[in-house]
Amino acid sequence: MPIKTDMDQFSLQVVVSAAAGALVSLRAIPGSTLAEKIVALFLGFIIAVFLGPALVEWAGYTASKTAAGIVFITGAAGLVAVSAFLDGLKQVPWKDVITNALTFGKRKGQDK
Repeated sequence: MPIKTDMDQFSLQVVVSAAAGALVSLRAIPGSTLAEKIVALFLGFIIAVFLGPALVEWAGYTASKTAAGIVFITGAAGLVAVSAFLDGLKQVPWKDVITNALTFGKRKGQDK
């Protein structure tokens, strides 16, 4: 029978808190498509799983409920940040960006 350590419990709390934070904040992105919501949910979860425990350790918190709360908030904020980033990507005039990159900034009528 394997011995259950505190790290096993902490890992479970991180995963559950990160998923809950990301799921709750799905309400913050009402106009997105289903695919965008799935991508934002996944990336918000990943942000919470990696950044949340780092914030807990950096701040020096030892209480598991406090740590779970920080991971939850990180998941919620991560999903909203990813959603805002995806909305920003949709507003970039990609045709102009690619055209300028391929022509090295030259426009019609310029002979430089």
